[in-house]
Amino acid sequence: MTHDLISAAWYLARGSGLSSLVLFSIVVALGIGSRSGRALFGLPRFAVQAVHSTAALTAVGFLAVHVVSLLFDPYAQLRLLDLVVPFAGAYRPLWLGLGTLALDLMLAVVVTSLFRRRLSLLAWKAVHYLAYLACHRQNRKRRVTLIAKDRFCSAGDVGVGCVFRPSL
Repeated sequence: MTHDLISAAWYLARGSGLSSLVLFSIVVALGIGSRSGRALFGLPRFAVQAVHSTAALTAVGFLAVHVVSLLFDPYAQLRLLDLVVPFAGAYRPLWLGLGTLALDLMLAVVVTSLFRRRLSLLAWKAVHYLAYLACHRQNRKRRVTLIAKDRFCSAGDVGVGCVFRPSL
């Protein structure tokens, strides 16, 4: 692989991961906001739910790009097994394991959301709340921009949760 291709794979993997994290934070905020029953941003509840669903699908798309591009990233050197089995990879096993767990949790949320009408409300909610665990924050090198993004996304989710206080 040429240096330009290696650099492109690295930036694609990191950029799509960062984009999916920001989008998932927006999805969490919209999900909390839609549970309140009140209008959000002047939109009725069904419109907020539609934006929530669309943003979630977009975030899952960015997550798929992130995962696939990491398979071709020469730094991470992931195998297909590393995408399914947590903490099995050689490259930064803790962070890779957390990412694998988050991917598995997000897949569970997507699958149960697709079959929501066939599941009990309690089962769907139990799996859906696992999305909070999947939105882990990882700053390996503690760059100022990533720390700011982390604090902004976390504060936004907590702030929306405090304002709208959804019930189980």
